[in-house]
Amino acid sequence: MSRVLLSLAALGAALALAGCQGESGGASATKLVEDAPPAHDAAGHGGEAAGHSGHDYTPPELSELGGEFQLVDIHGKSFSDADLRGSWSLVYLGYMECQEACPIALASLPAAVQKLSGHGISARTVFIDINAPRLDDMTGGAAHRMAGSPGDSGAHGAGHQGGHSGDHVATTGPEVRRLALAEWGKELDQEIIILSGTRKQTNTAQRLFQARIESSMLRKEAMGHQLNHTTNVYVLNPEGEVAGLLYHDTAVGEMVAMVRELAAAEH
Repeated sequence: MSRVLLSLAALGAALALAGCQGESGGASATKLVEDAPPAHDAAGHGGEAAGHSGHDYTPPELSELGGEFQLVDIHGKSFSDADLRGSWSLVYLGYMECQEACPIALASLPAAVQKLSGHGISARTVFIDINAPRLDDMTGGAAHRMAGSPGDSGAHGAGHQGGHSGDHVATTGPEVRRLALAEWGKELDQEIIILSGTRKQTNTAQRLFQARIESSMLRKEAMGHQLNHTTNVYVLNPEGEVAGLLYHDTAVGEMVAMVRELAAAEH
């Protein structure tokens, strides 16, 4: 089977940890990239402004990625690696409060999936939330949130609702987080599969996809932490194998072209 990896000339060192800052990313954080090639600098995405100029990154070997994991979707239904089989999947690991790389991915990936459907290729977007709280953290991971960030009211609102609803009682931090993600997901493309889990479960997914994640303090006035993470897009074939590697700001047309090339090679 043909497996495709974007050239290092295209990615370069830009796959260094991307800073999902708590401050607004402005228009660049939400604009959908259609045809222009992604802009990468030697310091990595965000450059020195994001504080990651010292990071070097080497894309992983595709054959080393993937494996067995168990998560849960925003409806409370179990979701495992077996559920990724049957169609092409664009898998991305990020977190709800991110205001830089993640909003770009959450706009461009569904757009690519829609275009692939027009070419007769079944595909889907899978978002794995990496901000898993402790079991006893009933804020749903609010330590990684600053006031006014997307999902700020969602986590607290979902936890409050879950604790007093006659239909469901949120008894753990990960459950509070799931409810917050469900509320947040209403603002996204409804075809996106949003997954979360316990720290152990999300750490397993992180390890299997070799996603690098680090926590750093926000500025004093912002409070809390931010999560810096690699923002790879893993292209999985219908057998659930990682067949290609993209990036959150890869042009939609380039995403579509890669999947079409991979799909053609399988026939």
